[in-house]
Amino acid sequence: MKAKLNPVDSIRTLAHEVSRGCEADVYLYSGGIDEPFDYGLIGKAKKHKAHPNAILILITNGGSADSAYRMMRSLRALYEDGKITVFIPAFCKSAGTLMAIGSDEIVMADISELGPLDVQLRKPDEVGEYSSGLTPLQALSALRAEAFNCFEQHFLTLREKSGRQITAKTAA
Repeated sequence: MKAKLNPVDSIRTLAHEVSRGCEADVYLYSGGIDEPFDYGLIGKAKKHKAHPNAILILITNGGSADSAYRMMRSLRALYEDGKITVFIPAFCKSAGTLMAIGSDEIVMADISELGPLDVQLRKPDEVGEYSSGLTPLQALSALRAEAFNCFEQHFLTLREKSGRQITAKTAA
């Protein structure tokens, strides 16, 4: 009677079969994209490179764009004569999306999600905390639109209520 494989052994066996069939090194990255984990993936890839191609299984909520860039730049250099495939089995957000677009091929499952590119900026007075880079940009964009609407409304009101006696230059 053959013993049952536990899930980790099953995944490992499947990864070896995919590796042989695609002539690719298979890496699993699941978690935040930040230091020092970026250097961990780079180090493992340099240490274990055995094939001309790479398959990166990527599950992440995102993180540092710098780390994402470093990771893909290093993989591209290591596998410059081969192909890098990013497989997204579930969610891949923000910096993960940046990594995915740096590959030669993106493979997605039915439930996969690529997320928006949303640069995370370090909070100046907090250790290890980030905020969305879009938040200030969205706020400025909304302020700009509202300022223009106020200007336009007051300009037109001045012109109309004066019976166009106030010039456009004066109303402005």
